[in-house]
Amino acid sequence: MAGIATAKINVVVKNDADTIYCDRLVYSVKTKTAICKGNVRIYTSDRIYRGDTMIYNMTTKAVQSADFRLSHYPSFVAGEEVTSPELNHYRIHNGFFSTDNRLYPAFRLHAETIEVYPDEQIVLKNCIIYIGDIPVFWVPIYAQSIRTDKEGYKWSAGYNGAFGGFFYNRYNWVLDDNLYATVMLDARETRGIGGGLNLDYGAPNGDKGLFRGYVTQDDLYSPGGGGGNDAYKFANVNGDKRYRFGVKERFEIMPDLTTTASLAKWSDPNITRDFFEGEYQREVQPDNFMNLVEYSPNFTISALARPQVNPFFETVERKPDITWDIPQQKVFDTPLSYVSESSVTAFDRRFAWNTNQIPTYGQQLQAQEYRAYRYDTFGQIMDPKQYFNWLSVTPRFGLRGTFWSDDNRTVPDTTAQGYTDPHPRGRVVPNMGLEADFKVSRTWDDVKNKDWGIDGLRHVMEPYMNAQYIPYVLGSRANDIRGFDSRLPSTQLQPLNFPAYNSIDSIDYQAVIRHGIRNKLETKRNGLNWDLVDWDLYADLDLDKNFSTTNQKYYSNVFSDLTIKPVNWIYFQSQTSLDVTGNSYTEFNNDLTWEPDRSVKVSVGNRYIEDSVLFPNSNQYYLNLFYRMNEHWQFSSKYNFEATTGQLQEQDYTIYRDLESWQVAANFTERKVNNGVNETAIYFTFTLKALPNAQITTNSLK
Repeated sequence: MAGIATAKINVVVKNDADTIYCDRLVYSVKTKTAICKGNVRIYTSDRIYRGDTMIYNMTTKAVQSADFRLSHYPSFVAGEEVTSPELNHYRIHNGFFSTDNRLYPAFRLHAETIEVYPDEQIVLKNCIIYIGDIPVFWVPIYAQSIRTDKEGYKWSAGYNGAFGGFFYNRYNWVLDDNLYATVMLDARETRGIGGGLNLDYGAPNGDKGLFRGYVTQDDLYSPGGGGGNDAYKFANVNGDKRYRFGVKERFEIMPDLTTTASLAKWSDPNITRDFFEGEYQREVQPDNFMNLVEYSPNFTISALARPQVNPFFETVERKPDITWDIPQQKVFDTPLSYVSESSVTAFDRRFAWNTNQIPTYGQQLQAQEYRAYRYDTFGQIMDPKQYFNWLSVTPRFGLRGTFWSDDNRTVPDTTAQGYTDPHPRGRVVPNMGLEADFKVSRTWDDVKNKDWGIDGLRHVMEPYMNAQYIPYVLGSRANDIRGFDSRLPSTQLQPLNFPAYNSIDSIDYQAVIRHGIRNKLETKRNGLNWDLVDWDLYADLDLDKNFSTTNQKYYSNVFSDLTIKPVNWIYFQSQTSLDVTGNSYTEFNNDLTWEPDRSVKVSVGNRYIEDSVLFPNSNQYYLNLFYRMNEHWQFSSKYNFEATTGQLQEQDYTIYRDLESWQVAANFTERKVNNGVNETAIYFTFTLKALPNAQITTNSLK
């Protein structure tokens, strides 16, 4: 017949990147359509179609079949019937999907309808998840991106002393490269049902954001206690409806104009401590702000707003804080450099309140919550020079002027909506400073050791000093102002130079000399410098005893920052604050990691602090172990021991088993929580291994 070609027995047809194998074939030259029967295999550039009877269009690449299989790494799809509504879109009826690309996959997702978009995603509707032949879960719709390795579904089950038995579900939906969603549904025996939604989104230009939402009916705080353990109750949780919502975003409005924001609304101050301990360890109190920044090489203008969103957290509101920065730059054709910062801020200090007793405006005033405008400007001239070709010296001179609309030293009048008798204050502060440093070195080219990767040695020594001097304060001193950005006590030295020293309200007489010496021991590896040892030793001489936030004395602690890394698989880091006057605290933080290969990793460390006004005495030791026994088994454990009490604060054991398509992790954890109560947890976590980079994880204790 004209325009029709037929073939049978071991038929092979090639057309550009397409190759068809079958037992019988009928091809229409006019429509470019091939009707294939018997052991049909169609190979395209990156896909394989299999079936008994298939219709394939060479031009549109559309496929129709009554018995269909598609292999597209790392996914495998099969079904009873397939149609192709459009180019690169296949609709499969009564089929299944799996990333275990075998004839009989260990897990699969059976769906009434499967929409396949090659190189994009696979969408399953009315879907049942099978492990072997056992149905374990149903979801109305499931989407799996082919372009990402994030797992689609993960569940954890076990026992926790705070929750009783629990079952966690994580249903992940990768909508595209820039939008990733996680739906959570959790059940806890003694705490009730909870669930939420996480969204991670972004754009190719670097814009990104995330949303975190979670709500739970916490039976522990319901009337009568809900059968929970009172040892886990917090006094400042005043209801059983607990939640946390948060949004963080960064968007580029124009090439030089960006906005960042972080907004979080919590039901109570302990919601993350109870249910998201990983978040709690990183952020005890969420920061709520919105910031708009205009950047140019010569200046930066920012407008910041920081409100009190959660009344149970004390907040210094800034509504707004507008700042104009001029970075360090040359002054015309002179050797001088200039830096400047100016700001105007509307402050309002809001104290923490019980969630059931949010105050009225008058009550806030009676509690001496206070507010004021502050206007501040600062400029500084620097003259960096090098003398004798080895000594770098940078003198600086600056001047700062500050005005407050109210000093807030008197109790406010609560009879009116606001202050009736403000007390404005002003201040002018000059500052002078000097930075100096030089380097000396010695080289030993003949020192070599192949086992340790030593190809010559060089010792570099860099003594340095930085002095800051404020001879007088013209106008109001720090104690004359009930300030808003007072310095927070810390066990570490604070920034010395303006404007890095940003506690404007705390500026007072100052005469500080920070001095130290930095040592490096270097070698050559692959043509690049490698730091075998990096040791920085420094301290402050505080002549006015006015700079330290903890112990006012002439000489500070001696601080040591030491890193030793002779090879890639050994790493030692130590941070020390040593009391040398007998009137301060002592602190040690030491960490050693040994990882001879990917199958073994050992980490040990020590956290010690004594005589601090900020923290109780503590001497903690930790040990973390990881061992990959073979391709099927892995083991990890963690220990935390408090030597001052002689108690093992935490012990954690996890064993991983490779189940070909899945990896299962069993975890046991025991630790001390509120008031020394022992909490025990047992977890079982299942994660798809077939996805190349899916992480094996066990949930934290809470």
